[in-house]
Amino acid sequence: MSSPSCPECSSDMVLRTARRGSNAGNQFWGCSSFPRCKGIVSLDTEEPQPSTASSANETETTPNGQKTVWYDNLKRENYNSEYITLGSTPHFLGELNLASLSNSCNQFNLLSKKTLSANFDDDTIYIGTILQKLLTRGDLPYCSLGIEETLASQKTIKKSIKKFDKKDPNIGWYWSAEDPFDLKNEMTSNVQRRSINSADIISIKQSTRNIFDSPLEERFFTEWVPNNFGSDALHWFAPQAPLDRLIDASNDEFSARRVDFLFYHPGSLPIVIELDGEEHLESKQSDDIRNKKLISNGISVVRIKNEELISGDGDNLNHLKSLILSSLQRTTTQKETPIFDTIKLSSIASSFQFILSKALSSGALSLKSKTWKIKISHDFEHKDLLVSAANDLAEMISSLRLLYTDSKENLKIELLFGNSKSFDLDIGLFIKDSPTTLSYHSRDYDYICCAAVVPVNVSTNTSTTSVQKTIQKLDQQKANSLLIVFLQNLFRKRKFRDLQDVSILNVLKRKDTVTLLPTGAGKSIIYQLAGLLQPGITLVIDPIVALIEDQILGLSSVGIDKASAAPTGFNNVRNREKWLKSVEQGEHQFILISPERLQMGDFRETLRALVELHQINLAVIDEAHCVSEWGHNFRFSYLNLADNLRKFCTSPSGKPPTLLALTGTASRAVLRELLVELNIDKEDDEALIRPVDFDRTELKFSISKVAHGGDTSAVMRGILNSLPNKFNQPPGEFYKPAGKETNSGIIFTPFVNGRSHGLFSVKSSVQKNILVPVTIFSGSAPKGTNKVEWEVEKRLNAKEFKENRSTVLVATKAFGMGIDKPNIRWTLHLGIPSSMEAFYQEAGRAGRDKNLAICNVIFSEVDAEQTDNALSGDGNLADLRNAVQKMKSNDDDVSRALFFHLNAFSGSEEEYSSASDALKIIGDLNERKKVEFTFDNSNKSDLERSLLRLKKCGIIEDLEVNYGSKNIFVQIRPFDFGLSRKTIENYIRESQPARLKNIMNKLDDIETFEEATQPQHLCNLMIDFTYDVIERSRRRMLYEAILLGRNYSNDNEIRQYLLNYLQEGLGAEKIAQLAEQASINFDDWLDLFSKISTPIEAGEIRGISIRLLETYPDHPGMLLLRGVSETLIQKRDDLLVRNSITTSLENAKSRYDCSTEQLNDLLKQLITFASSRSPNLRIPLISAIRHAGKNIEFINKSVTAKLLQESDTWDDDSRVMVSASELEVQIPHLLNLANQRLERHMGYLKKGK
Repeated sequence: MSSPSCPECSSDMVLRTARRGSNAGNQFWGCSSFPRCKGIVSLDTEEPQPSTASSANETETTPNGQKTVWYDNLKRENYNSEYITLGSTPHFLGELNLASLSNSCNQFNLLSKKTLSANFDDDTIYIGTILQKLLTRGDLPYCSLGIEETLASQKTIKKSIKKFDKKDPNIGWYWSAEDPFDLKNEMTSNVQRRSINSADIISIKQSTRNIFDSPLEERFFTEWVPNNFGSDALHWFAPQAPLDRLIDASNDEFSARRVDFLFYHPGSLPIVIELDGEEHLESKQSDDIRNKKLISNGISVVRIKNEELISGDGDNLNHLKSLILSSLQRTTTQKETPIFDTIKLSSIASSFQFILSKALSSGALSLKSKTWKIKISHDFEHKDLLVSAANDLAEMISSLRLLYTDSKENLKIELLFGNSKSFDLDIGLFIKDSPTTLSYHSRDYDYICCAAVVPVNVSTNTSTTSVQKTIQKLDQQKANSLLIVFLQNLFRKRKFRDLQDVSILNVLKRKDTVTLLPTGAGKSIIYQLAGLLQPGITLVIDPIVALIEDQILGLSSVGIDKASAAPTGFNNVRNREKWLKSVEQGEHQFILISPERLQMGDFRETLRALVELHQINLAVIDEAHCVSEWGHNFRFSYLNLADNLRKFCTSPSGKPPTLLALTGTASRAVLRELLVELNIDKEDDEALIRPVDFDRTELKFSISKVAHGGDTSAVMRGILNSLPNKFNQPPGEFYKPAGKETNSGIIFTPFVNGRSHGLFSVKSSVQKNILVPVTIFSGSAPKGTNKVEWEVEKRLNAKEFKENRSTVLVATKAFGMGIDKPNIRWTLHLGIPSSMEAFYQEAGRAGRDKNLAICNVIFSEVDAEQTDNALSGDGNLADLRNAVQKMKSNDDDVSRALFFHLNAFSGSEEEYSSASDALKIIGDLNERKKVEFTFDNSNKSDLERSLLRLKKCGIIEDLEVNYGSKNIFVQIRPFDFGLSRKTIENYIRESQPARLKNIMNKLDDIETFEEATQPQHLCNLMIDFTYDVIERSRRRMLYEAILLGRNYSNDNEIRQYLLNYLQEGLGAEKIAQLAEQASINFDDWLDLFSKISTPIEAGEIRGISIRLLETYPDHPGMLLLRGVSETLIQKRDDLLVRNSITTSLENAKSRYDCSTEQLNDLLKQLITFASSRSPNLRIPLISAIRHAGKNIEFINKSVTAKLLQESDTWDDDSRVMVSASELEVQIPHLLNLANQRLERHMGYLKKGK
């Protein structure tokens, strides 16, 4: 069994054995450069090709390694010559693994006349560049639909395929034969044979004239080769082949430039042939080094002495003859298969489209013409295929022209196969020819193309342009119809899902956009199609490696393999350098990276070089909620993301890329922070795209409660035992792997390690219950696991799960984002997630095929009163830590969730200290300078967070992180308080405008301090603001998720609660506008209360207030709305009502500078509302007044009088509460009695009485 090449770095791979997990004891291919490279290949995949061999007859292979520009030294009078990779395949062959076959049918040599007339304009270049990009998006992408239809009509193929039904979301044809792989082995061998024209020795002598170093080289090529193998064999020889390209293609470097001859037939490894004449005597040492390099890269070297060639006999010459005969005879008697014929014909048709696109972008064809007349000569049948290719291209050009120009007409392409004298372009397609004879045909063509086979992955040179255009103003229906042309031709999807086309059009208008769509709604295709329909390269930022790999796999599945990710591991220097070089040269149409990559110096330099030639057309922030949810916790590079994108991805003309933020679930808090952090205009009503309905009816929800001291594992076993019945399947069959019909499931656990909720303990429990293999996945390595080995193992586990070889995956939330596996039938959360968004996001992994899926949660809460005391109020972080300390022994969802929360937010005092330490290292702030910081694993997070806080204050200009050497270089600008003040005010104005007045007052105070202390005070101010807004927001999100787990259990209840929370009702925008007013007018908020007429409306308003409180966690009006709406629904929480109103009153006074008069007027109106509309508000309101009155002095006698007046009509319990409050004010010695009354009534409320 031959060793494969590493898919990550092309190094040799070695057999390894998995030590643990479901793969324990099984072998797999691991990279020989491990641990620098962590590439893996499953042992049961198609046998890959070896990367090295010592002789050509040892094994068969196809080229591997990075792409390189290939050239030859043949004489090309009047023509420019280029080698291109240009292939395609019909969709119905998409299930076949064609990657190893591509270079045998998709390489061409293209000649273009040097004297072609050119008429350039921006529109022509722009659209021609897009077309070339579409056609070269992969080595074998889908051909256009018309080409596929023609290929589907072949008699040899027709019986094996079927057309998709019109109701199917896919369009085109699919393979319907029982086994689409039954011809695979035969195709693999037959792909290496191609029928060629008989070589003309005279033409060959002309084309190779003056390129040989000696007469013997010419004799070898023009006499020895044809005499021994026939003139046809000359097609497989390249005289004076570029050695540097051979070495580069194999991921190495060497200074030598040419070899005497290269023999390459797809039936064997390449052979370099050197004739050892006098010219080699002085360079023997160099030749020896070169030979070793070639052999180490899988290229055989045969050296022929001159006397052997002269005599026609000798050991080396005979050995070479044996090798060549072995290669040529291996396939000459075999017949090509219909499958390979289909792929080859598809590639020829696409190459024809490419030639026309190249002619367009070079100005040889005009975009303004109504009709193109193309004269064609060719040496193969199937004229109808070229007609289909021309019609498809004309439709795409017409669609692009209508999108980007003011043209209203469609283009027609007319093909002329005779001897017409009137034409726009003259093309020769000679697929049975080779580069050796290509340029000597009788007619003077504008373009000539033939098949080529070279032993490297050839880079295709496509047009580039710095032009940036926006689409024309079109009505939605018309624009949709134009985009569908590309959706169907490129992705084979029949129509867009909701809002996909709207988002794409926004991007093509070059509008920065945030798109919020439910999980499974097809967000990825938005950036993929939008990126393809613009010149340039699309940069995608993803939060986790698993998601990057899944995105690349998804692109590859539709034939887009010009997508690349950085090698994993920051210490993988050699592979990183190769990857950076390929990025710089524009080899990729999609580049997928983590946000940390944009902080690294070498990648920044690569981007600077890249944008000089290729524009970055679109910057995509995938799973964009991470900007907010992770940016403040542990992935601080997200907070610098927008600045980095605009600074390092901007074109030389000063135009930054369009930003597209994609997320499946995000609160208004997260969305608003996204707009602020990404500097997207929130006043633009098109900047945010979100659906009206988030309901996914295919998902069925259930929450199971675990009583105090209960066994979570017992409940989990019960759920697992119940699942087969819910799907009407026998228990013995439900959990068995069954290919695409597998009932896959994910169990989400909060911890990597742990006795009850750790990966291994959960896996063990599950495996004993369902008796099938269970795999595990987490971002970090479990305890006792080698970190490097875990990187390999978790990828194998994920692959096994995705490919349906394992039914169940136990995973942390690292596997919860963006993973696209259609047949996940169920999810189980061991514990409530940290927010309702996280729950919906992770549960949304299920049912992506729109079939029934069941989403279970096991919720545990030991003491609800402890939870409420810890989370329902507005206490500071120190109070929360004290409360959590009392809950330490609970071992429930609440204590576990708060453990994570407190780890993420260390506290403002700790952050003050970290910022102070950073400022001490920076030293003098009155000069521009660069300062180096070093870090280790213990202080990295604190340091990076502090530096970014200083950047938010305008003190630091930029920071660059080297994660390998563990240092941060910080660019300091001279301190300017005015600039820092403006920076902070702008940030507050965009994020929390109602807090601006309070913040400006504090800035006024800081301005009076000594200048040396101002930077620290400014940083402290931003830290306090972050804790006031971000930390409290996260705390509230967690509390609402806990309330969901506590109060609801069945699908209808959970669904309604989630939808009230996720969906924006009609009043949401107005409520948000009230929260953003510079000053608070409580009359406007009270007007909202008065318009609530039913419990259903109250539930919707409650959902909106919950969601908006994540954006404005301390806003008095929002807190009031949350509390009052709670009193108007059936299932209410009176303690939450009291705490909401109390916090509202306290914040209004202390943080929002509301006057005593405002607060007293508010209380009187609330008392009236409690009398007339909401009896359930009375007791919590009185209690809130008492609690708030202890902390701030604001209640005057008019409020007391109003309360006594209204209470005459109240029930007995409420009047008692009023009396207690009045007595507390008037008779201090009766305070104890009043408190007893209050505690008794609050006790009734907690018991549900």
